Amino acid sequence: AKLQQPAPAAAGAPSVVYLATCVSRSMGPARGDMETDSIHEKTMSLLGKAGINVVMPADISNACCGLIYDSRGLPTQGDEQLRKLEASLLEASNGGETPILADTSPCIMRMKDYFTNDKLKAAIYDPTEYAAKFLLPRLDITAKEKSVAIHVPCSSKKMKKDAYFEQIAQACASEVTVSPVPCCGMAGDRGLRFPEMSGGGVASAVAAPPGEAMVLREPGSSSGKGGRTWPADVSGSCSEGFSTSRTCEIALSLQTGTHFKSILYLLDRCSTPKQGAAEA
Repeated sequence: AKLQQPAPAAAGAPSVVYLATCVSRSMGPARGDMETDSIHEKTMSLLGKAGINVVMPADISNACCGLIYDSRGLPTQGDEQLRKLEASLLEASNGGETPILADTSPCIMRMKDYFTNDKLKAAIYDPTEYAAKFLLPRLDITAKEKSVAIHVPCSSKKMKKDAYFEQIAQACASEVTVSPVPCCGMAGDRGLRFPEMSGGGVASAVAAPPGEAMVLREPGSSSGKGGRTWPADVSGSCSEGFSTSRTCEIALSLQTGTHFKSILYLLDRCSTPKQGAAEA
């Protein structure tokens, strides 16, 4: 997706460096999803409503944390990409002074684990943590959705961001179902090449047309009669799922029959500018 430099916010507005990861730049909304805007458009919409000035790193179209190279057995190339990105973010964030919002959790964990500048690492935020700390105070939220499902990616679990996921979802929906699936099985892009991996991770589900209710099943259960639903009291009522990793979302979408997408879609849908936020 081609990224446009946003219009500047009001003078004196807080700023954020927005890192649109290569995964989100190359993988847009699913065919048939009711959401047709890119995650970048939704992120810009949220930041605009909150009155936050957006800074884009230089050469964003080539930015990459190198995870894909490293996971394919090319650590030298992966480290080269990582160092280029670290230098770019140091410049864009004024040495880590400006918060950095990245839209994909596995990329965030790699940057936090392997960047060498501690101040820069501390400035990088997961989408849910950034939303909870910087967006919610500057937005009015209406719980428009009846029931939604959330899946916390493995990387977000390791970074202990679970509570932020629930905070965002609970602000936007009357009922929130947290995925019990420990791992979707996508394993980066491997599930795209070996679909049986992600199928085993999610442990199958009762398929439903997009926009219809989904019935997810616990790991190890059968998709036939007698299978245990996830969970029983809300099964059949969640029409959408949300996460923060596009590849995980693809795996979950394929295995559940309903669309999973970034949780920032949900927040944008349920938020309006808070009066005076642009001046705060």
